[in-house]
Amino acid sequence: MCFPVSAGWKEVIMAKDVFISYSHIDAETADSVCEKLEQSGIECWIAPRNIGPGDEWASAIMDALNACKIVLLIFSEASNASVQVLREIDKAVSLKKIIIPYRISDLKPTDAMDYYLSTVSFQDAFGRYAKKAPDALLKRVKRALAGKNKFSIRRARLLRSARNVKHGALRLIASRSDGALRDALS
Repeated sequence: MCFPVSAGWKEVIMAKDVFISYSHIDAETADSVCEKLEQSGIECWIAPRNIGPGDEWASAIMDALNACKIVLLIFSEASNASVQVLREIDKAVSLKKIIIPYRISDLKPTDAMDYYLSTVSFQDAFGRYAKKAPDALLKRVKRALAGKNKFSIRRARLLRSARNVKHGALRLIASRSDGALRDALS
């Protein structure tokens, strides 16, 4: 929504459901995903569309990240290598936002990106998943907005901690020769 102010046209910052993070190389995919979500009534924030003339780019992104509920990452080779996208994901994690990586090509995250995304499940949108991916993404976003996000970052961290404790206990058991201890913990 735009309206005149003394400094010119400025977009009103309104809370959006979804912040779309992407590399400019993937703009066509990002715009397509944005359109799909918005046709279903889900409000999206996407640059440069939602950055008004004269607005400071970084401030506009920070405002949008603070106001959104979900960060949707269009994950590709380009976004995987983008320092700007990495900054957005870093901020999303620090703000405890729900992050949904929408993977449009078959690749693994860089070490830096993996640091932030290792606890979230990717929504694949390539190969055999390509046709159904937009509908699956829409369903996933709606579930997350309804508070039915099955795999939150907090839950993932708890599961990883439990897994590490279990593996540590198993290593301890393996190093012991006491069969009773091994039987009691299995």
